[in-house]
Amino acid sequence: MTREEYINICSSCANRGFDPSRGLICSLSSDLPAFEDKCEDFKKDETIKERQAVAESIEEERDTSSAKNDVIWGAVWCAGGLIATLADLGYVFWGAIVFGGFQLIKGLSNGGGKAL
Repeated sequence: MTREEYINICSSCANRGFDPSRGLICSLSSDLPAFEDKCEDFKKDETIKERQAVAESIEEERDTSSAKNDVIWGAVWCAGGLIATLADLGYVFWGAIVFGGFQLIKGLSNGGGKAL
């Protein structure tokens, strides 16, 4: 078997271990996997699905938070640019208006409109 095939099998085993210099190892033998077709000591790790669900929920929360920040700061930049332009300071603040508008749209599209 190749190292990749061992990793595919052993990464879902409860008896897996890790050695910084060698990578994924068997925690029972403290050595690299050496079985031929099937490991006699393989024990399915039931916590993998649980850890993946937690990781996915953290990632989703991070994406929502980022989208919410984009909406808020986009609105601030756009509104600030509009207010400064309408206050007749002698300038048109296109940069702030356009940047804020793009950031606002990006936040709304990334959050699916649920950012706020």
